[in-house]
Amino acid sequence: MDSERDDVASRFARDLVQVRKMAGRPSLSKLSTLSGQALARATVSDILGAKRTGVPDWPFVRVFIAACRAAAKENGLDPEQLGTLEEWKKYWDAATDGRLTTFFPRHNASNLNSPLIGEEIDDSSLAMGSSAEFPNPNIIWGRVPRQLKYFAGRETILDHIHRSFEAQARKSALSIIGICGLGKTQLAVEYAHRYRAEYDLVWWVPCHNREIAEHSLADLQSRLDLTPTPALWDKWPFAELFDMLRVRRPYPRWLFIYDDAGKPDEIKDLLPPREGHVIITSRNNRWEASEDLVELEVFKRAESLEFLSNRIRGISEADADELASAVGDLPLALEHIAESGMPTGEYLTELGRSPVRLLSMNRPAEYPVPVADAWRVAIEDLRNEAPDAMDLLGFMAFWSNEEISIEALQRGGNLPGFTLNALLGDTIRRSHAIRALGQAGLLRVQTPTRRLQVHSLTQRIVRDMLSAPEVRQWQRDVQLLRDQPGND
Repeated sequence: MDSERDDVASRFARDLVQVRKMAGRPSLSKLSTLSGQALARATVSDILGAKRTGVPDWPFVRVFIAACRAAAKENGLDPEQLGTLEEWKKYWDAATDGRLTTFFPRHNASNLNSPLIGEEIDDSSLAMGSSAEFPNPNIIWGRVPRQLKYFAGRETILDHIHRSFEAQARKSALSIIGICGLGKTQLAVEYAHRYRAEYDLVWWVPCHNREIAEHSLADLQSRLDLTPTPALWDKWPFAELFDMLRVRRPYPRWLFIYDDAGKPDEIKDLLPPREGHVIITSRNNRWEASEDLVELEVFKRAESLEFLSNRIRGISEADADELASAVGDLPLALEHIAESGMPTGEYLTELGRSPVRLLSMNRPAEYPVPVADAWRVAIEDLRNEAPDAMDLLGFMAFWSNEEISIEALQRGGNLPGFTLNALLGDTIRRSHAIRALGQAGLLRVQTPTRRLQVHSLTQRIVRDMLSAPEVRQWQRDVQLLRDQPGND
């Protein structure tokens, strides 16, 4: 019985998709405007994408149909072809009773040959990850990861990104930056899925190395049957693709997501023309110079508690609060807690004993590598390529979870016996070390206040990766600096 009702709800959502198409495919923003802001874009997107269970409430259907009829009229189409509110009320009554006729209002067997009226969408359109799942059945949907089932928080940020894109019309680029583990990728994934109905083309470009990014663009070019001009191939293999995006035909509304980008210079020439929407995620803070920027922070404690209560059945508020505090409200670590299935006391014990070992286990389903690797690789790179930065990170790992001013670090350059005195006393070396840590996503640099901070979980992991002599060395140096006036 439940499966039958699910089928009815899916067909009803599919019919709403058809009505929007018959109205001239107004954007979700347009529908919101025509409804006097009664239609929330996220709600419409969820219902049209069949992400919500059950037949939608009548107030939503009534406002949605009225907005579509108004859009049809604006587009020079006949709103009567969409069905009247009275007809839709009868149709909705039948759907809520678990009964649904074959065609929605104004449809009958005799007009199935019409190019719009009666046009069917295959049942596979509701399968996650299928290009047919979208209100625009012709959308090009490229390798966007699955949407997190338990995505939580970030509503204000998602709305900010959407409003920013709307304000810039077709031309806008936005960078999402922040330290390791903040959920930058999942935020971009959620945005792509939530607003997919507003685009004709959405393409995901993984950027952890340039070769993979180029392969992704080449894959899109092949999918669009664009043949590079031989004369231009050596100069620029994506000329045809970017020309198509520039003129916005046949895909006028497009979104590209460049995930896990490194330095801006590494992929600058792979970014499309600014005639559409571009999202870049990166732990490298050099993207601060972007046109628009979202600097992601850890969850608010209320968001952490909501996330854990949704993911761990029966968890007490006290346990959730203790776990969130232990991992510094870091979203990726909270997901690891939920996936581990470990009791609170056991998880906290292992976190205190060996965070690297713990975070190397129970990789979250939607995360490509063990959680510890996000830090381990970056830290090992610093050891090999930026020893000054590694030394500064080792020191910062023992500076509790407090901010420290650059001025306070400079005073360390004058301390006898202080390990970092040469580094901290040299402006250029100190600046390079701070920059390297910021670019690796291991240090938060607050430029206006000239204050630095290493997240508490990063500190745990760094301490776990240091040798015993290194631990003693940095503990001693932290105490030396703390004993100086003004460094309490």
